[in-house]
Amino acid sequence: MNDADDLRALAGTDPAAQLRAAVALLLGSVGDTDEETVVATPHGGLLIEQFLAMALVEPVVHGWDLAAIGMYAPAVAVPATADAQQPLLGLLGRRD
Repeated sequence: MNDADDLRALAGTDPAAQLRAAVALLLGSVGDTDEETVVATPHGGLLIEQFLAMALVEPVVHGWDLAAIGMYAPAVAVPATADAQQPLLGLLGRRD
């Protein structure tokens, strides 16, 4: 997604409800993990529901921010001898 209208359409008329539904879907997919499970993060311990909400929101918000300020450029080729980081940087249009 790279357009504010696309994001608004995805969020619908009740973005909070959409987020809760996505978190519920993710919680259902982690099997026997209960809602009181605490996940260790760099921000300290978070309940799994909080962690999953953050995991859903952070990439969208930060990706949108970065795209809006033009941090991504067209992909560039990387040499066959590239290290593990260079292909990712090449996909983002970064050059050495």
